[in-house]
Amino acid sequence: MNSDRFLESKLQPHKDVPNIGLSVYLLGRLLQHKDKQLIVDCPTGCLWTGKEIHDVCLSLSDAFINKFDLNAGDTVCFWCPNSDVHAITFLATIASGAIYLAIDPNYSYNDVYRVIKLSSAKFLICLSDNTSEAIHMMNDLQSLERLFIIDGNTDADLTDTKNCHFLMQFMRYKYKPEADSLTKPVPIPVPVSANDLCVIHFIKNTKDGIPGQLMPIIRTNANLIHSSTLLQDSQVLQLTSDDCIVGQHFSNYLGVVLFCHSLVSGSRMAFTNSHFNRQKTLQYIQKYNITTASVDLNEILYLLRNDVEIKNNSKLYYDFSSLIDILHTGSPLPHADCVTEEVFRKLCPKHFRSIYGKPETGIISCVWKGVSTFDTNKCISSYYSVGYPVPGVQIKIIHPQTEKSRSVHKLGEICVKSAQMVDKSRNVSIVTRNAFTIDGFYKTGDAGYYDTDGQLYVECRVNELIYESNNAVNPLPIESILRQHSAVKEAAVIGVPNDTYGQVCCGFVELEPKVAVSEQTLIELVSNKGKELRAGIRFIESMPKTLRNQVNRMALRVIYDNFHTYSLIEML
Repeated sequence: MNSDRFLESKLQPHKDVPNIGLSVYLLGRLLQHKDKQLIVDCPTGCLWTGKEIHDVCLSLSDAFINKFDLNAGDTVCFWCPNSDVHAITFLATIASGAIYLAIDPNYSYNDVYRVIKLSSAKFLICLSDNTSEAIHMMNDLQSLERLFIIDGNTDADLTDTKNCHFLMQFMRYKYKPEADSLTKPVPIPVPVSANDLCVIHFIKNTKDGIPGQLMPIIRTNANLIHSSTLLQDSQVLQLTSDDCIVGQHFSNYLGVVLFCHSLVSGSRMAFTNSHFNRQKTLQYIQKYNITTASVDLNEILYLLRNDVEIKNNSKLYYDFSSLIDILHTGSPLPHADCVTEEVFRKLCPKHFRSIYGKPETGIISCVWKGVSTFDTNKCISSYYSVGYPVPGVQIKIIHPQTEKSRSVHKLGEICVKSAQMVDKSRNVSIVTRNAFTIDGFYKTGDAGYYDTDGQLYVECRVNELIYESNNAVNPLPIESILRQHSAVKEAAVIGVPNDTYGQVCCGFVELEPKVAVSEQTLIELVSNKGKELRAGIRFIESMPKTLRNQVNRMALRVIYDNFHTYSLIEML
């Protein structure tokens, strides 16, 4: 921590970050590892060496450019799961100088349509199951010129469909330029600069827990090369040729970065599917000796529940002994549920740690390998840190209302600056929502703090904070205390106006069926833990939720303004 209250990495950034296009960087590494198996498609069992990936990538890129008129700067949209073919087509897309865009597999048809329209995608790559919808979009959207089916080779119903092709027919092993003799073949990979656009991610700008408009996050070649390079540090990740890693769907920025890093390091990337199929994932961990897994909170909780079921049956169906390093991404780990201790006890990895980042910023921080082992003498709270800043990243905590820098253990908004960060001039939607501080730090929208050792903690979203006497209060610990009472089914806390304090905490509680508890009992429960509910508690019949099954805090504010008090007799 320096005098300006910036958190900086204790590790030195790499000095040899190449100033080239991502495709040149990755294709060169493929040839370095030409005889090594670098991709395994778990559902099909297909294995690909570096040389095979390289040659098929060039062949497909040649077809895209010379047969189907894909130009540098065009967008290729992927509406399909992760797979070996998807990964190689990603490489062919960027080798063509085009921009890669993967759609979140959880998006609705309307969202998929909007993404394709907003991005002006020229090609759409999808599953055969989505062909009819894709053809409808191609007929409706002027920019969308061609459709490629990623699974299968032929289909009688599509043979005569104009501009609809089967991708596998163009994935040959030998690269033979197909431009006619009068035309100078386009060099592949197409020359691009480090600052040229490479990948687009679409995210939903969320307000009060409600998903809003789709927002593009545009990343350059340099952004992705910096992210991949910093993972080479031994304390951050540094995969080796002996490792096999499974990661997220490529619509997640970390999914793309981990794939790039696996190619650079000569390790294997295992593709399971875009959806986390619990049983199959357990089988794949054992079958392919997966050593590293990047998973979110829901996936971790499933693995723990599954392990309990196995132990209760006195049979260990799956062998997790190969799984050494589990990287937790996404939502912060819940403190009250002792998740970290359970992971070490039941899954027995050598390392279990959090890695934190955003599509707009790249990787921000992670728990070092050297401090991610289990120690019964270790402070429990340190297990819920998202670690130290990664090399080349600066972090500061600001007061969300005043933007003044906050000191150690003071809750505020996490702000970031790094070479991985998106270019403001190319991401106008971010700039227009006042997402940067005056000195150029990106405001993540996450609330957190740092400790005296320089470790970062993510607590909640900034819009969930409550400001009592200008002090930021995190509602989640209070909600956790309320849920400890056996009569409480659901609990939420919001800030409501108060003449004395500005805002005060107000609790909302949904009780278990046919159970009663007084407001005073719950207020005292919270008070005994050093917290305050100055606006009391409102009992409600059911907790309002968003489409993502999160508490709808905006609805709670409306309920507070128009509240009808339910008596205990009414609730029984």
